[in-house]
Amino acid sequence: MALADALPPGPRAAFPDRLDLPGRLRQVWERWDDLPAGATRTLAGSVDGAEVDPLAVDRLLAGAPPEVLVHLMAATDAGPAHRAVSLYLSHLADVRTALSGKDLKALGLTPGPDYRKILSTLRDLRIEGKVHSREDELAWLRREGYAPEG
Repeated sequence: MALADALPPGPRAAFPDRLDLPGRLRQVWERWDDLPAGATRTLAGSVDGAEVDPLAVDRLLAGAPPEVLVHLMAATDAGPAHRAVSLYLSHLADVRTALSGKDLKALGLTPGPDYRKILSTLRDLRIEGKVHSREDELAWLRREGYAPEG
């Protein structure tokens, strides 16, 4: 990615084919090539010294391989992008819910696609600082009607 940063759009688009990038490298390129520009757009509201939105950072960087995150730091000016990558690596990448699918099943929820939605929402709430514990997560489930009271 770093090698192609200075290329104009046409040659840049042809870059993976010209180098005949193999499997994983091609997948990384196709998925993450636009990350520096995307990070700049996503973090445009952040100015030096301002906090970056943790949820926006998580959504932008979730799943990015380490080499892509290093490239992002190198390809962008110091400031919001650097703070975002640092925040992601030091805190956000490791955020987990206290509850699991087993817990949802024990509460009587039918296994299925809603589990992912519920657990993803609980993780987002943790990132936003709205829930901090297993008890907070259970209280949220009750408030939202997913779990019985008490």
